[in-house]
Amino acid sequence: MRNKRKACAEVGIQTMQEILPASTSEAELLAAVAALNRDASVHGILVQFPVPPQIAAARVMAAIAPQKDVDGLHPLNQARLVMGEPGLRPCTPQACVLLAQEAEAQLRGLHAVIVGRSLLVGKPLAHLLLEQDCTVSVAHSRTRNLPALVGSADLLVAACGRAAFVRGAWLKPERL
Repeated sequence: MRNKRKACAEVGIQTMQEILPASTSEAELLAAVAALNRDASVHGILVQFPVPPQIAAARVMAAIAPQKDVDGLHPLNQARLVMGEPGLRPCTPQACVLLAQEAEAQLRGLHAVIVGRSLLVGKPLAHLLLEQDCTVSVAHSRTRNLPALVGSADLLVAACGRAAFVRGAWLKPERL
């Protein structure tokens, strides 16, 4: 969160942070989200996940007003992404696409392999890359013969949350 606030400050976005104790109830968190939804001076809401076990993450995601959902986790924003309709796109997956476009001028036709299937990065990134006309494979820690799949990638995104999970030896030589 510190880095997100710093990045916002660098580009002139005003932020506010509300840190709730781990003992916060689901009702209390939902009330806080509802207050932010009603506040016209708040243009974006980001809840840091994971939330404590007494809180249903899906309820929190659905409680954020879709037009203020900066992570793109509201069911309506997810549906818009899957359907290719305009809407808020999750920041990290969108940044991955922009980085890939910087590195590779033409994404069309590339075989993109995403190692990670999270709701926040892996799954939305797959849809964003499909919009770029990539062929997309989504893998995870239980994927059979993962090194071979990674080795077939023209574009690789390791988003499984485990450092050094993907090995350099798995990559296509021309992609090193």
